[in-house]
Amino acid sequence: MKIQELEEEIARLRSEIESQSFKIKKLEEDLVGSNSTNSEYPNQNVNTRNNDGFKFEGLNDQRSLDEIYDNALKNLNNKNYSDSYNEFKFIVDNFDDPDKVPLSAFWMAEISMNNNDLEDALFNFLFITTSFPDHWRIPLAHKKIGDIYLVQNRVREAESKYRFVVSKYPSSPAASLALQILENME
Repeated sequence: MKIQELEEEIARLRSEIESQSFKIKKLEEDLVGSNSTNSEYPNQNVNTRNNDGFKFEGLNDQRSLDEIYDNALKNLNNKNYSDSYNEFKFIVDNFDDPDKVPLSAFWMAEISMNNNDLEDALFNFLFITTSFPDHWRIPLAHKKIGDIYLVQNRVREAESKYRFVVSKYPSSPAASLALQILENME
């Protein structure tokens, strides 16, 4: 029993470290991005994922957001992944909606996983778990991070992530899926 409690605590701490590492990386990228606009760094690459925190107020109205989101979902359902991804990315980069921004990032991650772009998928899942820790998609996002680790043969990290999902979100469908994977790993 004590070993299980310690394993759950280790899983929780690893998840926290992962979240903090992601935040540090984002801050470093933001710093590089802000330095690249300085004339001292004319050849510095600007991170295209970063919009320096500026949102266009004219775009941040609910009707525009709903139209873009609905169209992105329609493209996703029609397997037009490239257009769908770009529309979801537009939402993430330009809107502040606490439900549709994390959902858009979630779908971007799913599209990236479908295209075997695991780094982009991991980035987007980490963005969701770090920026929107109370969103209803968080348990599944954490489980998907474990899936990516497993595909990358990072078995210990995957196992830790699955244990985190089971212990932190025990009644979620993601916990059931994670538990099944843990049982198959043993």
